[in-house]
Parts: sequence; structure tokens; C-alpha cells
Amino acid sequence: MIDVEKNIIGSVLMSPEEIVKLNVSAEMFSDPVFGQIYGLCQKWDKDGEEINAVRVVDSIVSDVISRQSANQIIADIIDNHDASTSDEWCCKEIRKRYRAKKLDEILSHTEITADNVDSILEELSQNVDSLKESKNTGVVRMADLVKYQDDYFKDKGNKIYDTGFSGLDKTIGSFDAGDLIIIAGRPAGGKSAFALQLARRYAKKSLKVAFFNLEMTAKQMYERAIASSSGIDMNRVRNALCFLNNEKERFEKGNEKLAEEVNLYLYNGTQRVSDIKAEQLKNKYDVIFIDYLQLVRPETQRANRYQEVGEISRGLKRIAMQFNIPVFALSQLNRVSEQNKDKEPTMSELREAGDLEQDASTILMIWTPNSEERAKKMIKVEKGRQTGNTKQELIFSGKTMTFTEEEEFIDVTEDMDIPF
Repeated sequence: MIDVEKNIIGSVLMSPEEIVKLNVSAEMFSDPVFGQIYGLCQKWDKDGEEINAVRVVDSIVSDVISRQSANQIIADIIDNHDASTSDEWCCKEIRKRYRAKKLDEILSHTEITADNVDSILEELSQNVDSLKESKNTGVVRMADLVKYQDDYFKDKGNKIYDTGFSGLDKTIGSFDAGDLIIIAGRPAGGKSAFALQLARRYAKKSLKVAFFNLEMTAKQMYERAIASSSGIDMNRVRNALCFLNNEKERFEKGNEKLAEEVNLYLYNGTQRVSDIKAEQLKNKYDVIFIDYLQLVRPETQRANRYQEVGEISRGLKRIAMQFNIPVFALSQLNRVSEQNKDKEPTMSELREAGDLEQDASTILMIWTPNSEERAKKMIKVEKGRQTGNTKQELIFSGKTMTFTEEEEFIDVTEDMDIPF
């Protein structure tokens, strides 16, 4: 069984900036050494001082703990740290054990008689209420929100997560760090190509991007990417035995472009949320893409598939918030909208939705309004927690797996609800 106290200390030593998000205090640790270490780290963070293993060792050396023992304690913490285990879960376990201990202390020191039963009950009620887990996490004073002022009215450098499409960017501006963004569409509708196009856009801005592709091999990803960068029909890339016309030059230039994309990291094969979190802890990505959400493996098997998807979406949202990065997750739609004249989907068609609608900050939907003009795609912001809604027509080239927009953007947002 995992030692949750040791795991939290390991998380703090490996990612010191995360300590502000941990909802525990030093007194809650049952191991006095771990409590001492956590208290020191909290103090250093508050004072703006560096948190590292060397400082911890120096600080816990005493008449009781030798330097050799201190080094062994820290080495054991780091070597046995389980990055796949949620810090939030560990903190919750620490708080539960602390409350159980305090309640046991209260009850063991309480002597009840007929004369004092009423006063004891009142005192117990107050003490027990103080131990109840608050449902209001992340409490902050309004006055403290001014700390965010430096994020506005300034050059954000390369940390702008736009789409490159005028209509969408006019509404969205930039996706926010901490957002879970869902890109939804029917199979073979272009959502994977759209996501890869965004991922490559961000990588070219020198952002470090992880793309978890759970249904294609690395070779299939290459075929899509080289078709896009060279402009050669993907079927030609896959099946041609020799170059025609200027294809050789275009193919070589396309590969040169791909060779420059050193900031985009492609993963394939099955993954769990904990695997994705472990990679994020190790590599510190600026943005993560998952293609697609319904293929992420659940941590534990549930009887209800909706519960599994809900657990997965909450896990991805936690990653976005914990590491303060946007996480893009693709999702399939069911066939209901195919019966509509305009084929336009809604959030109710998210397949095995779970809590997707609730967890997502933004939901984008891509569809083909006319099956006879498959190059024309519609994309809309179906949900924008911090934005309004919009639609835009895009042109999709299935040969090169790229989206482009008309030279002149046509606003088609008429009659759409614009939420606060």
C-alpha cells in the first residue's frame, strides 16, 4: 500500500511549485519527520526561498537523525515516489487519517455522566463539526485576486493558445492555461487533423507539446504530417512507388520541415490518466493533446461506462489545473445529428459523455453540413466558459489533412446564444 505522506513529500521535492495546491498542513502528518519536512517546505515557499532535497537534509539533521539517516530518508522518498498516484487523493487520505486520529482523541478523553451529558453532547457536536471535511476547497479572498493583474494588458510571448482561424480567435482569443478543451466530431470528420494542426502550430511557437495518439501508429502519424508539410496527396505518400513531377523536391522539403519540429512529442499506444500525468511530471509540457478521450484506459474498471468516462475527464481536468496548462481531448459523437438536415451536432451527442459537459471549459464541434461537399466543414464553439459562442466555415483538404479558411471570414453566429 502506498505511503501517502511519503508520496506527498516526494511530489513537493520533485515539483516544488505544486506545494501551493496541496490542501494539507504539517500537523496532519502522522510521521513527525514528514510533518517537519512539509512544514519547512511550506515556510520556504511562503518566504520565496528555494525548496530542494539538499536543504531538507541539512534542516532535519539533529541529535536524533544523523546526516547519513537524513540522506537515506530523502533518497527513499524520491526513489519510491509514485507519480501516477494523484496528489489530491493523497492529501484527502492524509486529512481523513488526521480527522480519525483527532476524533479518537476527543472520544477517549470524554467522560460522560448523567449530570454532564447535555454539556458533553454540545461540546462533542462543536468538536465533531470542526473535523468535518469542508466542501469549499480553493477558498480565496476577493482582495487576493489582484495578484493576477500582471497577466493582463501585456505581451504574453509564445504562451498564446489560439487556433489561427479568424472567426474562432475573434471569440476565443486564446485558450487558457488550466482549461480542458474538448474537440468533438464524428469518426473520419477531421477532428484528429484539426488537433494535430493546432499541436504543430503551438510547437512552432517553441511551446513543448505532447500529443497522445491512442488509435494510430507512429508511422500513420508520419503519413499525415508529411502530407500536410509537403502538400503531397496522402494516398500518394502511402502507395506511390516512384516520384512524379516535383514530388521528390516537395517530399524532401516536407521532411526538412518535420525535422525542425523538435518541440512536438508523439505518444502512441494505450494510456491511463496516471500515465499521462507521469509523463507531464517528467517532461513539463506546455500543452497536451489526447486523441481520443474514449480510448484512455480507466484506472479501475467500472460497471458503468459513463462513470469511467467521467472519471477520465475529471482526471484530465485535474492535470490541466495542477500543471496550469491547456489540455485538449478529442471525443466522438453519436449518430443523432446525422438525421438532421444541417447535420449540426449538440453537446447531448457526446458519446459516453460522463461529466464531459461539466468538466470542459470549452467544447468545439466539427461536422460536415453537406455530404456532397465534404471539403466544407463547420466548426463551432458549443460551450465557452469564458467566451461566447461562434461558428465558422473551414475548408478541409483530405489529401493533405489540413484546414484553411476562406480569404474573407463570413460570420455565421446569427441567433446563437451568447452566454456570460
